[in-house]
Amino acid sequence: MFKKILSTVIKEKTQSSATESLEQRLNEIPNVSGKQEIQVSNNKLLKDENSFQAREFKLEDNQFSSQVENLEVHKVDGINTVYYLKDFITLRDEQSINDEIYDLPTNSWVDLTYSNRRLQKWGGDVTQKGLENQKSLPTFLEALSAKLYQSKISPKKPNHVLLNEYQKGVGIMPHTDGPLYFPWVNSISLGSDCIFKFYKDMQSYRDGVEQARVLLEKRSLVIFTDEAYKEYLHTIDDLTSDIVLLQIDQDESSNDLIKVVKSNVLNFSLTNLKKQIESLTLEQALKEDILFKVRDNPDFNYCIEIKRDKRISLTIRYVPECQIAPQN
Repeated sequence: MFKKILSTVIKEKTQSSATESLEQRLNEIPNVSGKQEIQVSNNKLLKDENSFQAREFKLEDNQFSSQVENLEVHKVDGINTVYYLKDFITLRDEQSINDEIYDLPTNSWVDLTYSNRRLQKWGGDVTQKGLENQKSLPTFLEALSAKLYQSKISPKKPNHVLLNEYQKGVGIMPHTDGPLYFPWVNSISLGSDCIFKFYKDMQSYRDGVEQARVLLEKRSLVIFTDEAYKEYLHTIDDLTSDIVLLQIDQDESSNDLIKVVKSNVLNFSLTNLKKQIESLTLEQALKEDILFKVRDNPDFNYCIEIKRDKRISLTIRYVPECQIAPQN
């Protein structure tokens, strides 16, 4: 935590990257087949691939293991068709999934030349024809896909996963996911929290005019579809920490627990962070450097700094299967 009083809203780093659809670059990313490996290495990779795809993996039961009756309960206010489900997976699941990820063949990782991220692509190649070179998902990803579908959260059973690793301070430029996917994104966060932003277009991004700011906590699931999928860019800034602004109408000497009136994070009411903050008195939160004062801001008078660590996102989607034209 920084130990000084903030004077105003922190202006976050502006990126100048042009927007581009993610699927335009997907086919440049190799599958786990090891195209650049010599034949001897390929034999080992095939053996490794078969072994991890045959492993057993079971998620722990929680409130999302059964059917979700009303997804609207998890809707993020202030933006259409964005939903946030805290604690979609358990702490033990998070640890187990992390272990599975780093036990995958090292050839699975692809370092991106246009970014400081690296990623893995699972399920096949996303093309104009549909999902080509389709492969089964590793068992831990298949378990997540099944949970999303069986709980009625995802209307289609996901068959494709992008696994992104973000080192501390690394984000992703504004982009859209494009028309080749079914327009329903399920994204699970592991390891660290961060702020996820939506913008109407690149000019709005350059001008710093956000459509929405959403806190993604570790173990959470964020969903965006329809309008949010088709009409907005989404991005994560290159920052080592994120600032959440709050309005709290209480005296510091009050013994009452904090009650947050509003926040610049649209899903604040749905987060674990709200529960944590509202379990303290204002005096406690300030003394323990959990809250800091904000001056000269007409809308917010306190803030929280959320430090980032290495984060993994699992972007889990459905891609229509490749349609093979009948031969005459």
